[in-house]
Amino acid sequence: MAVNLSPQEIKEIGKMWGTSLFTPEEFENLLSAVPLEKRLKGLKPEEQLMGLTLEERFMGLKPEEQLAGLSNEEIEACLEQRRKQNKN
Repeated sequence: MAVNLSPQEIKEIGKMWGTSLFTPEEFENLLSAVPLEKRLKGLKPEEQLMGLTLEERFMGLKPEEQLAGLSNEEIEACLEQRRKQNKN
């Protein structure tokens, strides 16, 4: 029997039950079987990004999407930092 629960329903069940019945490894194995789209359904964008590294957050974005929202000064500072890193 398959049960489809929303992230909110899962949170509510978690509050009812308290501590997890699974070890972190067991939970990760169970979660990895659920497609990413289903795991993210119903989550706010900032919740979807929680726990990701900076590199993971930018995966799949076009360069212009990666730079969206940055000022010219911020972009120039990032470029300067890259140039310094590449020299070393």
